[in-house]
Amino acid sequence: MFREIWQDRKRKLIGLAVAVMLCCIALGAGHQLIAAFLLTPYVVIAFGSSSLPVFHRFGRFGDMSYGVYIYAFPVQQTVICSRRT
Repeated sequence: MFREIWQDRKRKLIGLAVAVMLCCIALGAGHQLIAAFLLTPYVVIAFGSSSLPVFHRFGRFGDMSYGVYIYAFPVQQTVICSRRT
């Protein structure tokens, strides 16, 4: 919906500066969780909407999401079992 806004590099940099400034203010006030909530959405959207050569080559071996789906359960169980010990 807002693709043209995220494609403009100048707007991305201004948004990053504002997000970092708000994050620093929140960290200075002792609110680490609020700082994470302010910065994380911006980083995820900016990273996901960027066009890097690595992303263009990512799907050449097939759909990676199926591998994530298949290996999710064993990894989750390993993490859970390692925390119990």
